[in-house]
Amino acid sequence: MKSACWKSTAAKAAPTFAGNEGSRQVLHHFCFLVNFPPGCNAALERNIVTVLQTFSIRKSFLIPLGLLLAQCAILFFLTLVQGQPVAKTIILGFIILPVAVLFMESFSRRAVVNDEKVTVFKFLRRKILKFSEITSVETVMVRKRAFLTLCAGDDFLILSNAYADFPAMVDALLSRVPPDAVSEETRVMATAPPAKSTDVVSCWLGVLLLAFILYIQLGGRL
Repeated sequence: MKSACWKSTAAKAAPTFAGNEGSRQVLHHFCFLVNFPPGCNAALERNIVTVLQTFSIRKSFLIPLGLLLAQCAILFFLTLVQGQPVAKTIILGFIILPVAVLFMESFSRRAVVNDEKVTVFKFLRRKILKFSEITSVETVMVRKRAFLTLCAGDDFLILSNAYADFPAMVDALLSRVPPDAVSEETRVMATAPPAKSTDVVSCWLGVLLLAFILYIQLGGRL
């Protein structure tokens, strides 16, 4: 009886702890305080895994983008130290700004899916859509880029295949939204979600180009 009771409580508590960044530590203290038997912590974590799924932007894109931002910052610093023309410094400043914004947005962006809603976290903001309120799920394809649009009245979310494990995210979303809200194009896309790599290639090309410019800037000769 006691075992069934704490298992039931664990299942109910899991979604509450799932949204907590320090969930493992919180779960440990929770089990200790209420005197649950050994294994409670693992049981709660198993419930969290089944209830909560988190998707973030691909590391294969974030890594070269971060390197590109660091190289831009180093080059900007060198132009100041070496007394380069002001025009060159201003141009570099205009280049750094969008790269920095893109990196912060990409680094902070993640989509969290549970049984009731999807929450998208962006830089200093977030947006939530409840699955029960979603009226349509549409897909727009531009070559290898896929954009999944979730609409709930006037509110909407746009998710793309820039996220890591995009096929799993599509499955997680489509399994929870009302079936009649999913368009035929979305169903077709879900059978074989596209993977894009052009953004990753472009970033690495930018990294190589800036590495060459830094080499020249530091006095290197071919």
